[in-house]
Amino acid sequence: MRRGVADLRRRFNHPIIKIQIFTEKLMKNKMLKLALSSSLMIACTVTVSFGHTSIEKGQIDPKTMQSNNVVIAHGCTDGGKKIPVVAQSVLFPTVNPILFRSTDPENPATDLTLSDILRSGTLANIPQMIQSKEIFKAQREKKDAAGNVIGFESFNGKLSPDFHGFVPFATYPVAFKPESCALRLVVKIAVADICKMSFPPRKGTANLWIPRITSKFTEILDGTNTTKVVGSPASLIFERPATMPIDSITCGEGYDVLVFPSDEDVDANLPIKKRWS
Repeated sequence: MRRGVADLRRRFNHPIIKIQIFTEKLMKNKMLKLALSSSLMIACTVTVSFGHTSIEKGQIDPKTMQSNNVVIAHGCTDGGKKIPVVAQSVLFPTVNPILFRSTDPENPATDLTLSDILRSGTLANIPQMIQSKEIFKAQREKKDAAGNVIGFESFNGKLSPDFHGFVPFATYPVAFKPESCALRLVVKIAVADICKMSFPPRKGTANLWIPRITSKFTEILDGTNTTKVVGSPASLIFERPATMPIDSITCGEGYDVLVFPSDEDVDANLPIKKRWS
């Protein structure tokens, strides 16, 4: 169903209002002052969420299973012609993920791993597919060699290039380690909205929401950066439970941790086997 501007603003929240509210909370909450750098990065993503593929509920409770949606913002444009999205690939970072602290957003935190933050030490099996044929007729979960779910993919579909599309999924609970200094885990999810099943993707055939170009994804498309790990991947934030405060002696005021998929992960797992690879 086509949504009007007013309905969209209610659905996603107006970005300016979100930033204002967030800034007020940030200044009042001393624990989050050092998270300013990553928060501003997230806020900038929110301001362009009307044009970028994103996650409907960007911040969720890590203690319970949550239903959610990947929101497809638009289709492709090739030679001035609008083309519908016919397939999608979604990947959570699990293979040598790249981590950043919000206190140093320019340099990867090479001394930090997900094992320092989460009891599971990984994001594998956190995402779960929810069956739906609203857009795509075929769906399946992406799995690693051990059978763990690392993302999901959909194909044989057609989404009008002028409409928004919702692709449902769920996330299992995430358990923070009590000794961790992380206030929030900001998961950057690689997404490919595919309009033509030709690989590698070129302008007009797909929109890529990935951190940067890779050896397989060599062209700068919508949502892709050149070499710096930024780009416009979708963001999903797991906030540390209020009942598990950080140790101020060890952690000071703490920090957010941003986790991006590695080039190796994107190249190996974002393609759709036998269909878009």
